[in-house]
Amino acid sequence: ITGTFSNGTLPSGLQEPNDDPDNDGASNLVEYAVAGLDPTVSNGAVGTFSGLTLTFTKRSPLATDISYIIETSPDLQNPWTARVTHGLGNTDPAISHTLPSGGGKLFARLRVSQ
Repeated sequence: ITGTFSNGTLPSGLQEPNDDPDNDGASNLVEYAVAGLDPTVSNGAVGTFSGLTLTFTKRSPLATDISYIIETSPDLQNPWTARVTHGLGNTDPAISHTLPSGGGKLFARLRVSQ
């Protein structure tokens, strides 16, 4: 996080994992974990949604110090339910989950931890 990115460097007070210096809604940790993101530039969608499948591409080279979890909730409140988990050392290049069709609203999110 102390390196140089496409738009320069991050101020020293905004280099923590939960900071969001570009105010795009993705923390520094998420921007580290997901391929193609830059903490100095506001990014668009973090993942892709095709049909009913939500996919997030992991950074390359793969970070072996990150856990990835796709969670769902019917109302954006707790409880969030873990649907797919890629723990430390998982070498899959992406994490995906296919949402069920019908059945009302369902929200999904990616949670990363280090």
